[in-house]
Amino acid sequence: MLRIELMGKGSQFGDLDEVLRLSSEVDGLAPCIDFAHWHARTGQNNSYDEFVAVLRRMEEKLGRQV
Repeated sequence: MLRIELMGKGSQFGDLDEVLRLSSEVDGLAPCIDFAHWHARTGQNNSYDEFVAVLRRMEEKLGRQV
């Protein structure tokens, strides 16, 4: 299993949607969500509720096992 990391800069490939899409399309690939990178990328997503929202999106796209 390889993990694709969510990246911190907006100019880099690897926002949440890209990571989830690739993880759903490529066998053996799963997301690695770095919440510090997500916060750096968006200036948001730094609270409990926002963390839960990201985890729910992951579950919706990839299933509970992720």
